[in-house]
Amino acid sequence: DRREEQAGFVDELCRIVEEQSIDLVLIAGDVYDSVNPPAWAEELFYDALERLAAGGTRGVVVIAGNHDQPERVRAAAQLAYKHGIV
Repeated sequence: DRREEQAGFVDELCRIVEEQSIDLVLIAGDVYDSVNPPAWAEELFYDALERLAAGGTRGVVVIAGNHDQPERVRAAAQLAYKHGIV
């Protein structure tokens, strides 16, 4: 279980993005490490997207990787689009 390590990475990434005033974040695949991730991993991913998008002021683009199920990554697309997440 690498939950704490992954949560720490998300915290660090969000901090760097904020400190560097990044305009667009590209997540280039392998959002999850399996095609059937646990619920906590999905929650961490959605929390990260929300934080990275900064209330829709920062663009976020997510591409499914070879470990991801594209339909699972795209599941929240309707809600994500409203926050500048593609």
